[in-house]
Amino acid sequence: MGVRTEENTSRIPDVIVCNHSFWDNVCSRKGAAVLDFDEKPLLVVEVTSQNWRQDYTTKRAEYDGIGIPEYWIVDPERSRIQLSGKANYAIKYFLPGDDVQSAQFPDLILPVDRVLSPPHVDYLIREEKELRQQLEQQMNAERQRADEERQRANAEQALRQQMNAERQRADAER
Repeated sequence: MGVRTEENTSRIPDVIVCNHSFWDNVCSRKGAAVLDFDEKPLLVVEVTSQNWRQDYTTKRAEYDGIGIPEYWIVDPERSRIQLSGKANYAIKYFLPGDDVQSAQFPDLILPVDRVLSPPHVDYLIREEKELRQQLEQQMNAERQRADEERQRANAEQALRQQMNAERQRADAER
């Protein structure tokens, strides 16, 4: 998804964070997804590459110019994360060992080490599969317990019905 930063310019950030209704609206459009000037994401993240100067100067100025509330530059080469916020686009640097805390999302606290050295995708996929298997096992165990409880309840009900029928027979014989 692109973010329009000037009349004939748009940027494609590495990460865009927006609210759910905003995302649904963008996804329902036909054609290329380019956010207009009045559609501002809550957070934009760029990971530096060969043109790192553009991330630190041009893109930062463009995002500031259109009022993006928060802009992160993840710089693996310098082992740091730069956070620019809407308070005059003040700059804060976070280094390994620090935790990045978003101004937009105060509950979002990420260790810089984790951001700069994310786990390999294979590890994440394996971890997700294991979690799903555990959840499936728990669900199956719950289903089995529910089935056993249902069978017990049915057996008790059948026994009560049988006992009531016996009582009625005994009462009828008196």
